[in-house]
Amino acid sequence: MIDALLACVMSVGYRPFFDPYPVDGDWLWLIVPLAFGVAIVYKTLSAKRLRDIPLGSLKWAIQILVTMGLSACVIYGLVYLL
Repeated sequence: MIDALLACVMSVGYRPFFDPYPVDGDWLWLIVPLAFGVAIVYKTLSAKRLRDIPLGSLKWAIQILVTMGLSACVIYGLVYLL
């Protein structure tokens, strides 16, 4: 039983935690869907009306992205310019 299960698991071509998706040069762009996902979840949980969610999540996502960009600039300045 265990051997059959192990053979079934080992025959799977893609194993997400063992063979991660190669995002060598594009990993920085993954912050955009992450920011939108966090913003949508936050606004969904905190909105009083359903119509407030799309515009509120867009505002939050932009706010997250701008804050992350400014934080990156500050850290870059502290590390490389000082």
